[in-house]
Amino acid sequence: MKKGAAILEVEDLVKHFPSPAGSVKAVDGISFSILEGETLGMVGESGCGKSTTGKILIRLEDPTSGSAHFEGKDIFSIHKNDMKAFRRKVQIVFQDPFASLDPRMTVGEIIGEPLLVHNLVARKLMKPRIQELLKMVGLDATHADRYPHEFSGGQRQRIGIARALAVEPRLIICDEPVSALDVSIQAQIINLLKDLQRNHRLTYLFIAHDLAVVKHISDRICVMYLGKIVETANKRTLFDKPLHPYTKALLSSIPVPNPDRQEERILLEGDAPSPVSPPTGCRFHTRCAYAYDLCKYKEPPMLEYGDKHFCACHLLN
Repeated sequence: MKKGAAILEVEDLVKHFPSPAGSVKAVDGISFSILEGETLGMVGESGCGKSTTGKILIRLEDPTSGSAHFEGKDIFSIHKNDMKAFRRKVQIVFQDPFASLDPRMTVGEIIGEPLLVHNLVARKLMKPRIQELLKMVGLDATHADRYPHEFSGGQRQRIGIARALAVEPRLIICDEPVSALDVSIQAQIINLLKDLQRNHRLTYLFIAHDLAVVKHISDRICVMYLGKIVETANKRTLFDKPLHPYTKALLSSIPVPNPDRQEERILLEGDAPSPVSPPTGCRFHTRCAYAYDLCKYKEPPMLEYGDKHFCACHLLN
């Protein structure tokens, strides 16, 4: 699919949560953009701030500071009266396909609710549209009368995708949509998302912690660590020529399905520091085998190292 202009532009996004121990710096100044029709993968360890980023962009959380523009309009200055129109264009698929579906509603009611809220379909056409959406995600039209507990995890995630598609959005935030599923089912959902993207010109922000999964669906990938983006590149460049030590460690952890092929694992010492009191300078220096004095007190700038490959690391300068 031919990619268009930037549909989403995020600049210096910050989200701090108050806590008894101090301010939790979940997202601490990140910038990125997503082109129309592309998939931007966002990866990193649990707690790095990627899911918080997704929730901020769909306005489930308010930012501490920063800006984000969708189709040229400031997301954070949208009036509450205009929020419904924004939500029609930007949807989210959640990680847990059971918790995100109302157990008291049938599948038909779940998928039909956004159609009613946005007044998209006349009531007499509601049933055919719901059946069409079910078929679109690989489910049978007869499933509309069943409840979420009657489905497997993969089927429930398909229902969640159908609900998001009901309003014909332009951007879908996929918040770890396959991490709770079996590996074989993960592949089916990834292939479904790719097919839907081709057929409906969708744009994705695909959040995950599994680089192997992100590789199959993303056009570009940004790597987060402790509230910061440390590297961004197209997927081929990132996998073939990673620059940041953290990215290299993540890539080395991907299992290789060949017992005769020996890959060197890069083992990171210790746990990620607390987001309440992140390290000064480069946030990765406490776990980096190559860190030197400059890394401890000066934050590395995000610089380009050829063909839109950006990285924040003093070792490259």
